[in-house]
Amino acid sequence: MSGTEEEIKQKILNASAKHFFQWGYQRVVVDEIASELGMSKKTLYQYFKSKEDIFREVLNRRLTIVLCECENIVYSKELPFNAKLKNLILYHSGMLAVLSPPLMKDLQFKFPELWEKLNELRLQKIPVLVNDLLEEGMKNGFFRSNIDRQLVVLIFTTLIDKLIHPSVLSGVSYTASEIFDEIMKLFYWGLMSEEARKDSALQEIQNASKV
Repeated sequence: MSGTEEEIKQKILNASAKHFFQWGYQRVVVDEIASELGMSKKTLYQYFKSKEDIFREVLNRRLTIVLCECENIVYSKELPFNAKLKNLILYHSGMLAVLSPPLMKDLQFKFPELWEKLNELRLQKIPVLVNDLLEEGMKNGFFRSNIDRQLVVLIFTTLIDKLIHPSVLSGVSYTASEIFDEIMKLFYWGLMSEEARKDSALQEIQNASKV
């Protein structure tokens, strides 16, 4: 495989991510990843010490990217509020779509430090962004002015935490993405001001998760 060392490492991570996000950690075979890339397992291990190292790198990079992308959306100076809301819903939905039950289970039980890092993102960092987006929406009249932001964020984070937990996902036919989509529709429609609800142009926000 041609390319610089960093380029080859990125190709390995990209290929590995597809396998890990679909099958979790335990069910992934490194030989299959190497074969897909047209290299031997021995060559692959010249760039990463072990399957575990690859998995950790994939997850750490993905979590960093998720936070960065969400911050770019919420704090953008160019995007209008409607676009911020829609883009954040779509991005979250896409992000959760790759969190398969096997992956979530392996994270929780085999990689507790990564599980805690994911929880920190979901339960501490993302709620700050949700709060700031709520504040902006209240100021511009999109959301009702009498919203208790602290309570709304608490309810939001509790729902997300409980409903996309591995023990819940393994017992239902819904994906994490489908659950998140429904929460978003219920939440944002309920938080909208009367003026925002009457604005037909905002219907795409209510249906953003269907795109």
